[in-house]
Amino acid sequence: MALINNRSKFSFFNKVRVLLKNILKPDESVEDVVDEHFRFTSSLSLDAPDGQIENLYQDEKDGKYHLTLFDNGLTGATGILPAAYTEWLIERKLRYNDDAPKAFMDMFDHRMYCLSYLAWQKMHLSGDENRRDNNVLNNVLLSLGGITPQTVSVTGLAYVAFYSQPVRSLAGLEQLLSLIHQIRVSINPFRGTFENTEPSEQGFWGIASILWGKVLS
Repeated sequence: MALINNRSKFSFFNKVRVLLKNILKPDESVEDVVDEHFRFTSSLSLDAPDGQIENLYQDEKDGKYHLTLFDNGLTGATGILPAAYTEWLIERKLRYNDDAPKAFMDMFDHRMYCLSYLAWQKMHLSGDENRRDNNVLNNVLLSLGGITPQTVSVTGLAYVAFYSQPVRSLAGLEQLLSLIHQIRVSINPFRGTFENTEPSEQGFWGIASILWGKVLS
């Protein structure tokens, strides 16, 4: 069992988001990875919750992340079921060493927590970085900045800020051109002269074979 440093007990969704970023592969969907690489259970503690996450560790055998949570589960002090169910599960575990009833309820807990994370990811832009598909929320926010999904598909989200600025800098244009054409681009403004273009970068235009690109203003 590999313990993970849990610095914040109040960030269940963000904790899953960060872990997903490390294990998600390009050909995998978020829904499948959350279901297969995580195991969510609700706490059996009847004490006042100390945050959202009670315990977090990674199984060394299968590499799955196990999270025991206080909120929105079936059992525990803030669980959906009455406290009598939690007390009965505690008795079965401590007196008879019987984990079967809790394991049965964990199947429903796991499914509920998976759906909760997917719902949070759908409605929060911070959780959108792990999604592969085109979604409405992302498109609406980009449209407010005058950016289309087609533009993002060319340059990626890393360069969205260059388009949203009222005054676009030459440094940003250099980075965009370098990214698109995969060459080193340097722009010298207000030169006002013509410079010879390298022969390898010149071309012919039309059936008349007119040479163009000999000089570059």
